Amino acid sequence: MHAHRYSALEIGLRFARAWRVPLLVAGAALIVIATLVVLGTLRLQAQRDRALAAEDEARAALAASDRNLAAALVAQARAADERGAHAVKEVLAAHALRLVDSPEARGILAGARAAARPKRLATAALPHCHPLVALAVDDVVCAEGTSCAA
Repeated sequence: MHAHRYSALEIGLRFARAWRVPLLVAGAALIVIATLVVLGTLRLQAQRDRALAAEDEARAALAASDRNLAAALVAQARAADERGAHAVKEVLAAHALRLVDSPEARGILAGARAAARPKRLATAALPHCHPLVALAVDDVVCAEGTSCAA
């Protein structure tokens, strides 16, 4: 008696015929799963693109609001300059420069820096007493004990 030797192809075909229904169900399930994965990936990419576009819009809106705020601060600095409020003018112009690089704000600050500032013209050593009033650099009214000396 001789046994018949089956080839790998014949064994595969016999297996497929014997397990036809379960293999078809498994194949259909794999196709459904692959389709869901592809569709999920496409939806995820679309959501990501929408999120990136929204982020770009938000950044553009933020930049526009910074420009508008800087322009308003520069206008307030000009008004403060007309009122003579130099410290307020400098603070507003500096805040505008912190938001955006504004030539107008730089000009306001440059003008504020060019304005006359108090400077120390002379110094003098005080006498060894308790100074009460300094009339000039050389004239100081001092208190020594309970009496006044000039």
